[in-house]
Formats: sequence, C-alpha cells, structure tokens
Amino acid sequence: ADNALTWGAEESRPESEFPDDFQYKQDFEATGLIGSPSGIYLVLTEANFNAINSMTDADGANPCQDGGGDVRASTDEAGTTRISLDVIRCATNNDPALAKVEIRVYVGDLSVVDKIWIWWGTTATDVQPAEDAAYGQEAIYDANMKAAFALNEDPTGTILDRTQNDVDGTSIGSMTSDDLVDCPVGYGLEFDGVDDAVNIGTNPALDVGNDPMAVDALVYVDTIDQSLEGIFSYGDQGSGTENGLNLCCYQSPDRYSMLSTRGGTEDQIFSNATLDTWQHVVAINDAVDLHLYVDGVAATPVSHASGSITDPTPPDAHIGHFNTNTRKFHGKISELVVYDRAPTSDDIQTRESNLADPGAFWTAGPVQSTGGGGGGGGSSSPACWMMDRRRRRFSQP
Repeated sequence: ADNALTWGAEESRPESEFPDDFQYKQDFEATGLIGSPSGIYLVLTEANFNAINSMTDADGANPCQDGGGDVRASTDEAGTTRISLDVIRCATNNDPALAKVEIRVYVGDLSVVDKIWIWWGTTATDVQPAEDAAYGQEAIYDANMKAAFALNEDPTGTILDRTQNDVDGTSIGSMTSDDLVDCPVGYGLEFDGVDDAVNIGTNPALDVGNDPMAVDALVYVDTIDQSLEGIFSYGDQGSGTENGLNLCCYQSPDRYSMLSTRGGTEDQIFSNATLDTWQHVVAINDAVDLHLYVDGVAATPVSHASGSITDPTPPDAHIGHFNTNTRKFHGKISELVVYDRAPTSDDIQTRESNLADPGAFWTAGPVQSTGGGGGGGGSSSPACWMMDRRRRRFSQP
C-alpha cells in the first residue's frame, strides 16, 4: 500500500557510507518529553516534514528517496553517534503537506541530549538495514516490549509485529484493503463490529507469567453496541478462572474497561470513553493493581490479585475482538503495543503527548546541506520553522 518500505529488499548491496555520503540533515528537539520516560519509542510524522523544501517535498530542493531508504539518524550534529530507526512509511509528494511519514526512534537514544539529527540524500539508491542488523528496526524496541503493531499493513496480508518477537497476525472476517485507513499517526485498521478482527495467535512472547502486563493503543470508537467489545484480548476469561487480559469497550454509559485475571482471580476497571474521537488508552495489570489511562488521565486503581497472568491453555490472542464471546470492536485502532512491564506515568504522558501531536512534540531546526553525497549539496534550505509547542488533543479524521 502506498510506498511502504520492503525491508531487506537489497540487503546484499552495501549501504552508503554514513555520514559522508549523506547530503542533508535536520535537527529535531524533543521539547514534548515529560519527566524521564524509558522503554518507549517516539514518532516523527509528516507533521514534522511539511514545509516547502523539506525532506518529503518530492520536487523540492532536497528530497529524500521515496520510501525513505536513505533516511538515517544520529544524536550529534557530526553524525558520529548513529542511532537506529524504524522507517515504517515515507511517501514523498510534490506537495509536502500530502506526504505520509512514520519514523520511530527509541527514547533511550535521547538520554544524553533531547535532540536527534535526521540525515538523507545519497546519490545511490539506498534501503534501510535488515530488521535484525546493526541499526535495523528491531533495535528501537525495548526488551520489555513484547509486541508493537503499527497496523499500517493492508489487512489482506500479514499484520506485522515490529519487534524481534514476530508476534505477527492475520485478519479474520471480511476485512479488505479499504480497512487500512488514515490515522493521526500513519495508518491503522478499521473494524466493522461484525466479524473483523486480527488473530495474533499464541506466541510465547505474550506469556509474561508473574510479570506485569500492559496494552497501549490509539483507539477511535464508532459505536458500542454491547458490553465487552474487544480492543485487545489475551487469554480465556469467560469463567473468571482462566488467566488473561482484555481491553474492551462497555456500554451504558460508554466506557473503556480492562477485565483481567491473575492467579484465577478476576477484577475489572473502567474509564469513560468518548465516541468518534481518537483517544490514547493504556491498560496495566501490575500484579498489585489494575490501572487504566485515557489521554494520559488515570482512573482510580483497582486492587488485584498476584500470581501468573499466563493462561495455561490460551486461545489465540486478538486485536479487535474479545476472545471468549467473540464480541467485535467497532472503530479504528492504531499504534498498539504490548509490554511485560508497567509503563510509568512519565512513559504514558510522554507517549500521549507525542502521539497526540507529533508536530508540536518536536521542534525542528533548518534543513542543512552537509556537502556530502559526492557533491551536489547545494545551499541550505530556508525550511526553518518552529512548531507550536502547546499540547493539543487528537483531531477527528
């Protein structure tokens, strides 16, 4: 779909030399960081590259290659400290406002300075490193991140987990290419509430045992027609005696809910949902309490039992439906992550700020010519602008 990058398509061809072969760079300061987050990724999108002569301006003075094969990053201006990227999508356009970009970086790489430099512009046609190679996509995902779905794939094919755990999924029901829809960050999947869902199987990476378990996603609820309409489900919780975690929607009133069972004891927590609006929802079972955050705001925790959350005979895990009763979610889901730890308030607040408005989260410097790429650098672009640094909520699609 569009210009999604095919990973490793030219793995046998050596990469261009970094940073010497790269003609342009631009710095981005993470002014939206809150506290000291760790173990999460941050995104840059087309909102960060929407000026004339920016990286994604296809007929501008200094475009990157369509697909983003030549995009690299460092934490210093000289390019001596290269960092990994996950370039999920980089579709350039003659009108940069119509480009489509999602680039992920690891927050831990910003531990010294809250700034990164994005580099691009090689004379050779480049591709990103293989996913498990040095500086490949898997390096940006923390070991406690058990699955990370962009949900940017055509649902008629494989739904990819970006981590090394390969918790990949396949759609079930009547999902078609039209169910890949525009979202605040990249694309996401639209579920019809009838038979659409994504089956992600019984990958052992999801069996976290006595550890905490958390689910984090962007969610857009169209309607809630019945209670227990599943956003994410792991384990069989029909009787309350099997272990697992289910993030779902409840009706009368419209609410999000986490129903979770640990050591055979089931508990539930609720928080209000707003229909027809993108919201950032985080559900945490930390083996002491249940926690539920909506747009960074925490519900009152609910005390919970200790013990294992692993279902001894788990059914397939799903996105978009509740495992036991197959009640389907009606709306859109994007940027879904599963952790075997409890994200901190700083993690949640930073991620909410970043996903809600990537353009405001990063403050961009000017595009600079490096003189690299074997010459042809040209003059520096005038594309220097300051992003509005106020935090804003999600806009409707």
